[in-house]
Amino acid sequence: MPSFRRSVAAVVTALPLIAGGCAHRPAVETASPEAVQWNLSDGAETTFYYLMLDQAARSDNTRDAIEAIENLIRLSPTARVYNDSGSFLLSRKEPDLARDILTRGVAAHPDDLGLTLLLAESYLDLDRNDEAIALLRAYNAKHPKDDEARQELAQLLVKTRRYEEADKLILSIGETSRTSLLRYYHARALMGLNRLTEATAQLRKAVKASPDFLEAWAELAYVYELRKNYVEAEKIYEQILALDEGNQDVWLRLVAINIKLNNPVKAYELARQGPETFGFMLTAATLFLDDRFFEQAEGLLLAVKDSPGAPEEVYFFLAVLAYEGQRDTDATLSWLLEVRPTNKYYDRALRLRSQLLYEKGDLEAALRTAREGRETFPEQRDFREMEAQLLVNMGRSEEALRVIDKAADRWPDDSGLLFMRALILDDRGAKDAAFAAMEEVIKASPNHAQALNYVGYTLAEQERDLTRAVSLLERANTLSPDNPFILDSLAWAYFKAGRIPEAWKAISRAIELNAPDPIIWEHYGDIATAMGQKNTARRAYRKALSMNPQNPDAIKAKLDKK
Repeated sequence: MPSFRRSVAAVVTALPLIAGGCAHRPAVETASPEAVQWNLSDGAETTFYYLMLDQAARSDNTRDAIEAIENLIRLSPTARVYNDSGSFLLSRKEPDLARDILTRGVAAHPDDLGLTLLLAESYLDLDRNDEAIALLRAYNAKHPKDDEARQELAQLLVKTRRYEEADKLILSIGETSRTSLLRYYHARALMGLNRLTEATAQLRKAVKASPDFLEAWAELAYVYELRKNYVEAEKIYEQILALDEGNQDVWLRLVAINIKLNNPVKAYELARQGPETFGFMLTAATLFLDDRFFEQAEGLLLAVKDSPGAPEEVYFFLAVLAYEGQRDTDATLSWLLEVRPTNKYYDRALRLRSQLLYEKGDLEAALRTAREGRETFPEQRDFREMEAQLLVNMGRSEEALRVIDKAADRWPDDSGLLFMRALILDDRGAKDAAFAAMEEVIKASPNHAQALNYVGYTLAEQERDLTRAVSLLERANTLSPDNPFILDSLAWAYFKAGRIPEAWKAISRAIELNAPDPIIWEHYGDIATAMGQKNTARRAYRKALSMNPQNPDAIKAKLDKK
């Protein structure tokens, strides 16, 4: 919505100056302020209070500003005075005071669109969108032939994502009365309704009528991107650059389009031709990283690193490049050591460093890094989870439990922490306590697929409440489809419930997903046996034995029976 706020200072300069004799206080004999008489005309008094308002703005004195505004309204309650007063209060981030003044102004001048728009803006500043829209709807109802009012309402409807209503309203405005700006907003509404061809037509009309309308050109290019017409989008972005050569966003869109067109060489050339700012080059580098064009990403990142005053963020991106593009753990760790606590990616660097140290087998260093993250970023709970998981892997589950319990004191309803606590209890052999903890996870987060899997599988394994076990596991499978471990649990619950054909279907799908787990292959053998497929069962048991199962003797016994 175009802003109707005007600078009070600008208003003041437009007023006639007070005569010099009124510019300073005359000398008097008495010290009593009541003895001074100011005999100003209404016009001079109005000017005085505008000056007072200007001074209040300069000194950030809300009290004097309110006094000046009330006197201005008393002296001259015109639409302009209400407008200026409301604009001032909105500019000072006082939407409640502004709304009070503007409500009075709209009541006094109900046909003034500018005041109505400012009042609507005061509602928008408080995220009270429905009231702002209701206000403009009411104005439009009273002024059905006011095209400007309809356009303002349409723009607000688009901004608040009421796309269908905006579309209908804009179509009610005569074709010849639709401005380029209105066509731009109509296109945005049509895009929200996924009517991209119609949006394209509206934007074409907008830029034809207003060739310098950069926002419309950019939106048109974006629509072509959505329609996967990257060639046409590229042409338009190039046209925009002819009008606004330094537009960094457009340069980035051109880079991104050429990446989508699988033309990394041209994309890289564009990145080097674009704005020579670190922000632009780092963002362009991330585009190449995201699409795994590592050579081009490296070229940009090294160019940034070798430049005077290079931002420290570049070291984190070089670490990501070494990790994802080169699979070089040592190089990644080396770059991560360059990421200092002042780097905005320091938390992510600590996570990656801890993970890599764990993968290298240096659990103590990984633990120290996780603890550094926990101490440096106490508001981020995932460092506590990392610390606890590392302690479990180091056989220090009691310490891990203390870490999680302390974290749970801070985040008592966090299902992730509850789930990890249950896993730690399970790791310690406290199966009943772990089961009860998993039930708490499901209670707190009914769609936690892993907790559903744990409880469902435990019930199936213990052959109790099989109906509930199947129900929980079917829900887990819906939430996390094609998870081989959940499919195995579901198959096992079906098997225990005597629903062999369903068990066979589920376990067969789990096997298709190639999970390297001996339990899944053992279950496959058991269910194949129930299906009468002895050869398949033998193959399954042999496969399970090849995976170093925890119960090799039991599996061998099953194989010997075949």
